[in-house]
Amino acid sequence: MGGSEHEKIPLAVREICGAALEAPGQTEPGARLSAFDGGGTSHVAEGFLEKVRTRSFQITATDICTLRDGGISEDAIFELTVAAALGAATARFKARLAAVEAAD
Repeated sequence: MGGSEHEKIPLAVREICGAALEAPGQTEPGARLSAFDGGGTSHVAEGFLEKVRTRSFQITATDICTLRDGGISEDAIFELTVAAALGAATARFKARLAAVEAAD
């Protein structure tokens, strides 16, 4: 199958990711990109973001309160959570796409 990996991601998904990562917000675009990529950051929310990426069903109100108590605004928590969730979903999509292509 032809096309770059980027082109195989549906346009709507690319647009949503672009907006979530690049639009003005409470957090810097670099922090959102790091949350999206799953790379290590020095951000106080890193443990929470890892939970978003790998076991979001375990997130509780206590997790959010801990972040707020750590000085992170609700808007920033939202932005970083969306970025981490989109990054995890995109990575899973790419892995599944690669598996399908390998089977062809």
